[in-house]
Amino acid sequence: MASRDSGNSTSIVSGRTLISVAAFLVLAFLSFSFIGLVPSAHADAPTAVRVGEMASSEAPGVTKHSASEVRAYVKQHAISMDGDVTYASKPTLKKGSYYPGVLSDKTTRSALDALNCIRYIAGLGNNVVLDSQYSSLAQAATLVNAVNGELSHYPSQPAGMSNELFNQCYSGASSSNLAWGYGSLNNAVFGWMDDGDSVNIDRVGHRRWILNPQMGRVGFGVVEHLYALYAVDFSASGKQTNVVWPAQTMPIEYFGNRQPWTISVGEEVQNPSQVRVTLTRSDGRTWNFSALSTSTTAKNYFGINNDGYGASGCIIFRPDGVDYNTNDRFHVKATGVNGRTIEYDVDFISVYPEIEAALLDDSYLSNSFVYTGKQIKPKVQVFTEYLELQKGTDYTVTYSKNVNVGTGVITVKGVGQFSGTAKVKFKITRASIAKAKAKRIKAMKYRNGKAVKPAVQLTYKGKKLKKSKDYKVKYKNNRKRGTATAIITGIGNFKGTKQLKFKIR
Repeated sequence: MASRDSGNSTSIVSGRTLISVAAFLVLAFLSFSFIGLVPSAHADAPTAVRVGEMASSEAPGVTKHSASEVRAYVKQHAISMDGDVTYASKPTLKKGSYYPGVLSDKTTRSALDALNCIRYIAGLGNNVVLDSQYSSLAQAATLVNAVNGELSHYPSQPAGMSNELFNQCYSGASSSNLAWGYGSLNNAVFGWMDDGDSVNIDRVGHRRWILNPQMGRVGFGVVEHLYALYAVDFSASGKQTNVVWPAQTMPIEYFGNRQPWTISVGEEVQNPSQVRVTLTRSDGRTWNFSALSTSTTAKNYFGINNDGYGASGCIIFRPDGVDYNTNDRFHVKATGVNGRTIEYDVDFISVYPEIEAALLDDSYLSNSFVYTGKQIKPKVQVFTEYLELQKGTDYTVTYSKNVNVGTGVITVKGVGQFSGTAKVKFKITRASIAKAKAKRIKAMKYRNGKAVKPAVQLTYKGKKLKKSKDYKVKYKNNRKRGTATAIITGIGNFKGTKQLKFKIR
């Protein structure tokens, strides 16, 4: 579970923490752009939609990719949430010798691929490039926070750090998304898309910076388990409006039920109290959002933020009691958005549709199963890289060679959005004949020194066992009066021995 904080400073204790660079306001004047820091606050609503005004309907102003296109992109770029962090030159945290370090090309390019993948899925330009100056600033931001043991956009100057280096650290920290506690830089990039905690949900700043249509350049930094993404960039010409997340074709691996839905309108949302959102799932279940939430801990959260986190004017809503599955379709209808209606569908897909043996959790098969006389059907769990699939919806399971002692086979076949077949083997071992139930042998008549061999009747889990197939019998002390013994030895699906006493009179 990740905890997040968008305050000025967060002490590093445990867990994972994210803080977003403060909102920025862009004022264009001739050929110059001025980026100034503005406080995180709801903007006033200066005008209202006139009563009786006809609302026009709009779709998201982004490219909608098909499921096959999204899958192909993820596969082609080998997108992963994991990945080792390596350095071209390692950072130094020793007082008086502070050095930010430089990440390896492999690490930064992997993170860049993750960011561009997110933007591609959202229908934005996926041609953001690495900027060496931004990377230096992001790296410096993680250095100062690591030295101070906190996560802050406005860090204090550590003792023994030069003014020149500190100015670089401060500049990077004040313009970057920051995170702590993630297992990799790629994991932090996807983590910044969450913003579902009680501190960030009212602005969703991390996500909006990553989905800023005008982002053209980026930089990354990592020191220990502190991560930075230099986010304040408006060098691209993107002007897309109504940027939505989850995207219209949404990998279920990249979106969870704690995450809010967002529509970045691209302009101030006037009269937020007039905005209404209806979310309808393909099975008919509907969530309605009308009253703006007064608490960020509200389960059915609804809010509007007009601050300049990348693009201004963001509608934020999170349905309560929802689970997302492949093949789910949701219809979104937002009305009263500056006199307009925004309407679109979201289709949840999986980007890992091929069932592979490596994705079957067979850890429970390390222990063999004992013969029962009936079909043995071990439970199967199937995962994509980040998602547990659903039996019946995503795959079917059949069993073979699963009764008798030997090697049983589980066959998993993809259905719906999934294809391919995977097989897992498991062991069935012999049962103990001692656990079979035996019918009591009645007293036998003495036969003048001849061997007395009464029939033996055994059942195992309600099934009658067969001599020479399941067991064999030999006798002891069975030629004289007294107590004799039938010694039963398991064969076939059984092992061990069992003894039955009987009387000879």
